[in-house]
Amino acid sequence: MKSKIIVTLGPSIMDHEKLLQLRNLGIKNFRFNSAHMDIADIGNYIRLIQGAYESRNEFAVMIDLKGPELRANDFPKGQFQIFKGYKYKIGEKGDIQLNNNEILKQLNAGDIIYLNDGKIRLRVIGNDDNLIISESLDNGILRSKARVNVPGIKLDLGSLTERDKQFLREGVNQGVDFFALSFTQDEEDVKSLRDIITEFGGNQLVVAKIETAIGVKNSSNISRYSDFVMVARGDLGVELPLNEVAVAQKRITQEVKRMGKQVILATQILESMVLRDEPTRAEVSDITNAVYDGVDSFLLTDETAIGNYPIEAVKFLIDTINYSEEFQSFKANVENYDYNPISFSMGESASLISDNLGIDIVAFTKNGSTIKIISSLRPRNNIYGITYNEGLYRQMLAYHNVTPVLVNFNENNDVSAYVKEISEKIAFEKGRKFVIVSGEDYFIFGGTNDVKIHINGEFIGRGQYRGKTLCGEFGKHIVQYTENLPNEAKIVLFQFEPPNSLKDRLIERGIGICTNFNFKFIPEDGKNVCLDGETGILYC
Repeated sequence: MKSKIIVTLGPSIMDHEKLLQLRNLGIKNFRFNSAHMDIADIGNYIRLIQGAYESRNEFAVMIDLKGPELRANDFPKGQFQIFKGYKYKIGEKGDIQLNNNEILKQLNAGDIIYLNDGKIRLRVIGNDDNLIISESLDNGILRSKARVNVPGIKLDLGSLTERDKQFLREGVNQGVDFFALSFTQDEEDVKSLRDIITEFGGNQLVVAKIETAIGVKNSSNISRYSDFVMVARGDLGVELPLNEVAVAQKRITQEVKRMGKQVILATQILESMVLRDEPTRAEVSDITNAVYDGVDSFLLTDETAIGNYPIEAVKFLIDTINYSEEFQSFKANVENYDYNPISFSMGESASLISDNLGIDIVAFTKNGSTIKIISSLRPRNNIYGITYNEGLYRQMLAYHNVTPVLVNFNENNDVSAYVKEISEKIAFEKGRKFVIVSGEDYFIFGGTNDVKIHINGEFIGRGQYRGKTLCGEFGKHIVQYTENLPNEAKIVLFQFEPPNSLKDRLIERGIGICTNFNFKFIPEDGKNVCLDGETGILYC
């Protein structure tokens, strides 16, 4: 499965056995919802998961920051009856008081205020001394602490609360991997979060949640400054008419993919499985369409946090994604990237070679930019991200079609030494070809500027050869040219270009020819070696 799944930690999976099942299903990304936890829970939850996983490096953690919310204050009786056509005052001394009455200064006649997840609408008639006069468009009951939305208007609420900052500081201290920013309105919100993460000494990746009408409007700029963009359809369904949500989702996905960034789809992925042991056909269709549109990750919320069938929901999601990916034809068209143009070109070249030859990509990366590029280009074959940085290793767990590999850094190692270590860790068989993306020989993990095809095995030499890949004993089946060739010879290695008459005699005997061969070293006679038919590389 190339797409990634993020599960929300909650009571339904908060036990050792359930977490073991998730590990066995390949789940490596967890979301902590800060709205339903205390600061101290961050470390406790990480240790809880780690108890079921082999190590801290086997899973990544995203903290979803609650963000500033606009809500109604408490009512004396816990609720307030609203009648259609009646007029109501909103403000500090009004019928409806808010937790932040300062935002009332930003509203004008004609603006629509949504209450109770959009079930009650009030039209602003006038604004007098911070007291809004409004007319109700609906009947309904407004309860204490009800959510308040004003779609299409950038409200000056700030992007983070003091409580959010406490979660940020503790999250950095505990080494979490991502922070998700709720109600992202524009790129300035993203920049502000990055500044605070840096101030606290962190380098966590930023997930911008688009869940407001103003966020949809600014999605292009938000994408440019974020690492991931989450289409959070819950609040988006309040801020936009329901018939517009699917189109907004598709448009945001297209914009984010053009930017070379990652898209997470959230809310009601398998909502029916909170109570039922099977999804609806519409939910399965929704997931399939998202895969075809290029969505990189799927976030399960209530399904795993409080649902009755959390493991079943994960299994259905895996099965649906796997089947959809067999037939999906999505190919990214990255246009407005903000990466280093040399690194981008190297990543683009590696993806093209991988697709043309049907081979995997092995990319060395220091800060993750190379992996971001290659993953965003959506090559059809596997991507292995090689790093010595444990934090980056965990972050790569969330990237589409990326399998991270942690290696021991040794400044004296060359690419071949690292490939040998990688091959042992992920069981690359001898003779397997893949594309290697790396930096200079003297610093493999930085400044990507090299793309080459590598064959797994010890490199002996290379020549010009066209034919089938052949393996055999050196000096018997694969031999250097001499006048007296062994009867068993199947391939002859020439360190020069032989005359045509000699070539013809060998071909008549059914012997293959590899010309202009350069040895790195000459193996011992009897050594088992292979000559690759596509590259002319001799290896053992």
